[in-house]
Amino acid sequence: QVATPATTGPLADYDSDNVGNLLEFALNLDPTFNERAIMVANTGVRGLPLVRVETIFGADHLTIEFVRRTAASGSGLTYEARFSSGLANWDAVGTVNVVAINPRWERVKIVDSLTTSATTQRFARLAVTLSE
Repeated sequence: QVATPATTGPLADYDSDNVGNLLEFALNLDPTFNERAIMVANTGVRGLPLVRVETIFGADHLTIEFVRRTAASGSGLTYEARFSSGLANWDAVGTVNVVAINPRWERVKIVDSLTTSATTQRFARLAVTLSE
């Protein structure tokens, strides 16, 4: 069972926690343990992306925070955070802050370029792709 792509491939969900193996690998989660841990703000080293509204320089902005494997780790992964006001069009906009955790991992926080007062709704998502 462990050697079959249906259970261990990138899109499979070996531990049945509704988080695919590729995302678990990309976000420092354990693909053999059923969990849905959320990133801990400012100090986390693992977990699903944390999306929240924060007051930055006096204005409320949507932020997304996550861990990612460093380029030096050779993972072949690409991470792209995107924001949207209507779920149809997604833009990779915002201010990026990266903090090194160790040679393999870094913590990334992206602040949306729009304030929450500039739009009636705002969404964030993280796309992770594996190079072929």
